[in-house]
Amino acid sequence: MGNIANVEDAQGHLAEALKLNQESLAIFRETGDQRATGTALGNLAVLLYEMGDLSGAKSNYAESLEIKQKIGYQRGIAYDLSGLAEVFRAEGDLPASRQKQEEALVIRMKIGEKHNAAASGVYLSQLFLEEGQPAVAEKQAREAAAEFQSEKSEPDQSLAFVVLAQALFAQNKIPEAREAVERARKLAKKATNIPLQLEVLLASSRIAMAERNTPGKSRAQDSREKLEAALARARNSGYLEYEFNLRLLLGELDLSLGSTARAHTELAALRNDASAHGFALIARKANAALKVS
Repeated sequence: MGNIANVEDAQGHLAEALKLNQESLAIFRETGDQRATGTALGNLAVLLYEMGDLSGAKSNYAESLEIKQKIGYQRGIAYDLSGLAEVFRAEGDLPASRQKQEEALVIRMKIGEKHNAAASGVYLSQLFLEEGQPAVAEKQAREAAAEFQSEKSEPDQSLAFVVLAQALFAQNKIPEAREAVERARKLAKKATNIPLQLEVLLASSRIAMAERNTPGKSRAQDSREKLEAALARARNSGYLEYEFNLRLLLGELDLSLGSTARAHTELAALRNDASAHGFALIARKANAALKVS
């Protein structure tokens, strides 16, 4: 049931995934299987995070972590620390996020989990980007992509290339960023994974916005239609953070096209919605875009 829930999650069926996760957790609690209970709690925390329930995610991670620490399940502890790091990042607490992710990385390296250590590297790359260190982010993303390539883990490699593209873009290396995001797109096509596809779209759309030297209305409209279609998909599935990120990019697109009034309305609404759900990092970005305009 838990594995089916993970598949439902990747396909955008979050309500069904939530039901299956809750049912599997109840069974594990009843049977007294502590390791499985902790794992189910962690899976539920991931799902709650995706649905925008940051407090629920944090609570489930904390309970899961307590169980795994009692039984000494190191691999599971690292998963929960990494998940908590993502919650703190969304809340805008970057120092706490870095601390938890680095703790997870230490455990993963100690027990020889190269794959999950590379996953922590991708998340740390994102933190370096948020902290204004794109060159360091680029190095970490390249290392993670190389590890995933050696393992033939294409979805993870795709995400690493997305983050690499973002790091290159932040350094104004536009052609290299475009090449990286195209590699991510090709790898993502082989996986039925909506969050990954949304990551690729967000990165490629931002690069495309920067590349438009003489943006015609038809091309700009095409970009807006793609983003709006993705936004509808994210909303329909319930991926709240992706909804917020797509709304941010739409607001920035309107600013770049001179549609200032619409952009102000979109960005102000986003800032308020993100703040109400605890997504302080996105709220700050929306507010920064409003001030720049």
